[in-house]
Amino acid sequence: MLRINVAGKMTKTGKETEDQTRAGYSPEFLAHALTPQNVGLMSDPDGYGAPQGECGDMMEIGLRVRGDLIDNIAFITDGCAFTVACGSVVTTMVKGRTVAAALEIKPEDIIGALGGLPPEHEHCARLAVDTLRLAVKDYLKNRSAPWKK
Repeated sequence: MLRINVAGKMTKTGKETEDQTRAGYSPEFLAHALTPQNVGLMSDPDGYGAPQGECGDMMEIGLRVRGDLIDNIAFITDGCAFTVACGSVVTTMVKGRTVAAALEIKPEDIIGALGGLPPEHEHCARLAVDTLRLAVKDYLKNRSAPWKK
């Protein structure tokens, strides 16, 4: 069976491979990895961040702010299922929350929301938080100097 990941890349998988992948992962992780939320590119976002993680994965987050609340947020990544799950969780955590609350999110919050991550994939949570912080900081910069956007 062919599967298309969030970045649009096709990967081969079969039932046996899927069963092995699902073994030992929390229902929260599987839900976000297999059916991620808030996936996509946002045109003309109020804030945008796009760093590269230590493993080479990229993540992009765009957000819109109304008042002081994050009204809309979207992400894309070219990363693995762990990066996809972390991007999904971080966007669902901050949607509808204040900008200040978004800056308080830590990688441990994402790891906890996913029911844990293997130690070798905890950097995916850091990438999601770093990307969110860059997007929020970009929003704050644009808000204070809108002519530079």
